[in-house]
Amino acid sequence: MRPDRLRDVLDAVARQTHPEVELVLVTHGFEVPAPELAALSAERGLEHVRAVPADSALTLGACMNLGVDAADGTYVAKMDDDNFYGRHYLADLVAAFGGTSAQVVGKWAHLTYLESTGTVLLRFPAVEQRYSRLVQGGTILVEREVARDLRFEDLPRRVDTTFLDKVRAHGGRVYATDRFGFVSVRSARTAGHTWRVSDAELLAKPSRVLFYGEPWEYADV
Repeated sequence: MRPDRLRDVLDAVARQTHPEVELVLVTHGFEVPAPELAALSAERGLEHVRAVPADSALTLGACMNLGVDAADGTYVAKMDDDNFYGRHYLADLVAAFGGTSAQVVGKWAHLTYLESTGTVLLRFPAVEQRYSRLVQGGTILVEREVARDLRFEDLPRRVDTTFLDKVRAHGGRVYATDRFGFVSVRSARTAGHTWRVSDAELLAKPSRVLFYGEPWEYADV
């Protein structure tokens, strides 16, 4: 929903080491001219990119379903336009399917970067490499057929939680991998986030301050 983040989204997908990645770009409330998208994708070596325009009146859940319906892969990954994804992010999540019986994998232990103060938090450090009730919404990797069958709820928020609830209600399992490869980036302007919690509220929740400064190198292992 942020046109100014288009290049960042393309960079995040282009840096992935997992082979044969397809990007389905759901543009919420705006459109990207096809020649511009083609040129930007070619600059980054991205071959499989398609844009799916979504009316601004549609909910987040409806936008998610548009993306799922347009995807061709075995798995579908939800990647947000304002978070950081390391080089091995997708490869690591896909590999987790090989050693688990999960229908969804993602991250619950994760880094959070507060841009306003440069604080790097580690949240939910105890939930790594284990089955979990939840994973971060921006890290959901799900079997495409499961996503198409269960669908995301037509809601403006909490679509990740309600989707994971449905997965478990249908006998599925959710697996949380390690803390690396992903950073939840919190802008100083919380109005731009779907989850509009303040930095002060985040700091009051269970977490550990790791350090101050940009976390990209630490996360991208």
